[in-house]
Amino acid sequence: MRRTLLTALSALAVLTCIPSIAQALTPPAAPRHVTSGQRFTVSGAAPLKSRVEVEVYRRTRGQWRYVRTAVVRHYGGQVTANPYAALPSQSSKVAYHFHASGGADDGSAALPDMLAAYEDAAFDAAVWSGHDTVHESPGAAIVGIRGVEETVWSVGCMMHIVSFPATAENPSTDPQTIIDGASVAVLAHPNMNSPTIPRGDATGRGGITAAQALSLTGYDGIAVFNPYSECGEACDVWDAVLSTGRQVYGYAEDDAHALLNVGRCWNVVYADALTEATVVESLRSGRFYATQGPTLALQVGPRALTLRSDAPARLRIIGRDGALLSESEGMTLRYVYRPGDLYVRCEVIRASDGLKAWTQPVFLSRRKQAYRLSVKLSRPGRYRLRAVASSGESQLSHVVRVR
Repeated sequence: MRRTLLTALSALAVLTCIPSIAQALTPPAAPRHVTSGQRFTVSGAAPLKSRVEVEVYRRTRGQWRYVRTAVVRHYGGQVTANPYAALPSQSSKVAYHFHASGGADDGSAALPDMLAAYEDAAFDAAVWSGHDTVHESPGAAIVGIRGVEETVWSVGCMMHIVSFPATAENPSTDPQTIIDGASVAVLAHPNMNSPTIPRGDATGRGGITAAQALSLTGYDGIAVFNPYSECGEACDVWDAVLSTGRQVYGYAEDDAHALLNVGRCWNVVYADALTEATVVESLRSGRFYATQGPTLALQVGPRALTLRSDAPARLRIIGRDGALLSESEGMTLRYVYRPGDLYVRCEVIRASDGLKAWTQPVFLSRRKQAYRLSVKLSRPGRYRLRAVASSGESQLSHVVRVR
């Protein structure tokens, strides 16, 4: 990078006249007060693939005088969408998508009996979604949310869309119309009956392909795991959608059709209170993780994330196109974002039984990268920092007071 050394006489003019381009390079962030001789962190965001230097100026005799230049050596992705930001401490065990007897639905037990079974299995809330049927709420000790599993044939095969909360079925046979009319819309079991019946099969008993999922827009989630009818995982479809930049969340759908099917997977939902409204909003906004049983914790920082499991497990970080970015055996894995990361999501595979859990994706900028460096200022006084990108763009920090 070409560096321009500023003289004491011209420093003030340059500092006050250089235009800033906020959409490309951000001002360097630093503490407002630091102790003389103590290192502190300076960070910001810059255009992807650019290189940054940080120039240091000290206020002396009414002028900003150039002190030195620090070269940035640490770059990473910049977080743009984090569903786990500022999570409440309370979490709830929520069943999503199951069936009961009555109407067009094909469950073998009545809804009150199904809800009682979920209550016995320590669930806090449940979303029921009958086949083209909205079951009336019978009242239960756990929070109940009415939904419906709509059946459509308009994408070259049969597909199911779960919408909730719902008061009636949508009469349309067009999947996009159903999605557009739903409060929360989730594509159900993309791998239904696979591999026995190929996805996208015109007979109507297969699931949907990634191309079919990509042909639709505006849905909130995809079922990434379903234990019913050979459905299993559908992370390949999920990653195909995420890799286009769409912020779509992964659900574990129980899809229980009988009492003996209850509790094979669930969603751990973070909400400020245990009500229908708060649970629905958390499911809509991705404030949950999907699991077959493992418990996890995810800490998302500005330059790295840390994944923790409650038991020994294989911990995996997944990125664009389903690529494995990092993997470790144990209970903790830290991943530092890399320039060019579009999103990262995490998986936990418990060592004792192979059961899995899936976090939601954390999205990173495709146009910017984060930068970071450590600075030490030994002389007391007032300082300003100027970030200069290789493109020639620059930004100024606020005044840093050194005591």
